[in-house]
Amino acid sequence: MEFSWKNEGYADRFIIEIYTDSGIQNLFYSNDSITTNNITLNMFEQGKTYFWRVRSANNNGNSRYSDLSKFRTRTGKPSILVLLEPLNNSVGLESNVRFKFN
Repeated sequence: MEFSWKNEGYADRFIIEIYTDSGIQNLFYSNDSITTNNITLNMFEQGKTYFWRVRSANNNGNSRYSDLSKFRTRTGKPSILVLLEPLNNSVGLESNVRFKFN
């Protein structure tokens, strides 16, 4: 999952925090040395809700945190597609066949 934000200037680095609760009590991930305005992370559990915020930093200090944002990961694998049309093992079809799945 890619996280990105605007760089409003003067930032040398960014700090991201990701929580498992909206009350920002259960810290799931933190990184205080991001030097670009985005980061890609692939460590999230399926079917869970997470909350994240970011702030900028430089030698003079840190900005305030952004508003808390929320996202939810997908649950499980995609469904298996089932062919509806044409029927399996159909014969005598025209050359321009349109397949329909559930």
